[in-house]
Amino acid sequence: MYYIAAEAIFDTNPQEAQGYLELVKKGRGVSKKFDNVTNKSEFINLLVNDARREFLGEGQIFYMYKRLNRTMPASSYYSNPVLPTDENMILPKPDSESNI
Repeated sequence: MYYIAAEAIFDTNPQEAQGYLELVKKGRGVSKKFDNVTNKSEFINLLVNDARREFLGEGQIFYMYKRLNRTMPASSYYSNPVLPTDENMILPKPDSESNI
């Protein structure tokens, strides 16, 4: 929730957005403060990097990449980066829902 709030408020209040991210980190025992990040691209990179660690093994990072229209990096499962195309990002409807 704090990740989405930080992402949404950055344009109007970058300091508050950084505060949300620092709040998440503080809850995990990390007291590192961020330098004033004024570039949204740099802030989103920080946000995604932190979320990757936070959502490890939960399957939630896919939705962040989808929302931000970002390329998913290569991993041990995918040897190449996954581009944010409709084919890759729109999940198919389950057969059980189309046979009603």
